[in-house]
Amino acid sequence: MKKNELKQVYPSAKIIKLNEIVQRTIKKIKKPFYIANFLFSLDGRISIYFPKKNINLTPKSICTEKDYLFFKTIKESADCLVTHTNYFINYEKKIYGNIIDQDNKPHIILLSNSLNFKVSKKVVSLKNRLTVITTCKKQSKIKKLRDQGFKVLVENNKKNVSAKYMDKYINNMGFKIVYFIAGPKIVEDMINKGLLDTLFCTMSINIVGNNIFDTFIRGDILRRDISPFLKNIFLSDEGKGKKIKQVFYKFNFGK
Repeated sequence: MKKNELKQVYPSAKIIKLNEIVQRTIKKIKKPFYIANFLFSLDGRISIYFPKKNINLTPKSICTEKDYLFFKTIKESADCLVTHTNYFINYEKKIYGNIIDQDNKPHIILLSNSLNFKVSKKVVSLKNRLTVITTCKKQSKIKKLRDQGFKVLVENNKKNVSAKYMDKYINNMGFKIVYFIAGPKIVEDMINKGLLDTLFCTMSINIVGNNIFDTFIRGDILRRDISPFLKNIFLSDEGKGKKIKQVFYKFNFGK
């Protein structure tokens, strides 16, 4: 396989390009189409805690060039990205890469309950394509951002920004393809509200361990039983022996 291809093994066997997978996913849309994409280890870790940096990060052992290329392929088709405070906290350090400043698109929605991120020159350079949605009650923080030219929306009387509030804003703005590079909380709410359309899960065949880790759904049992439809399974091999390195799953919700 070429670096921009995967081997589809379900429902039929064939070699398929990454861009074709994405384009088939988003064709004939009539409303905002919500996509989430998670990379995880065989033992279910999407990130583990690194004490020296005091942050949860994706282990390098489960990352490959192909899953990053797939990540970028989805991003290039989106006109809106949804992300979170931790991404912006570590944006200048390039801990999460530079995926949001590779070009002048798409629009970025930052979900931040705390507004505890540094407004650096790099962040300021994004303000014309950035909307901050917050539940923060500190008017001084909100005013400071607005005075610097940032668009800040406040959802009152909530602990976390809700999927319903975000969905209303996205519909009002007319965004069509919305890609989540956000954490588990908002994705869980999107699933519970029946708003998520497609979930890509890429399993790296590595066992990572660690006592403190994240999965793509946190916390208690979901409010209702969720049974997404398994649409496709793809394989990615690597090296001379063509060892299977990753399994890509595509799930649709309500379809």
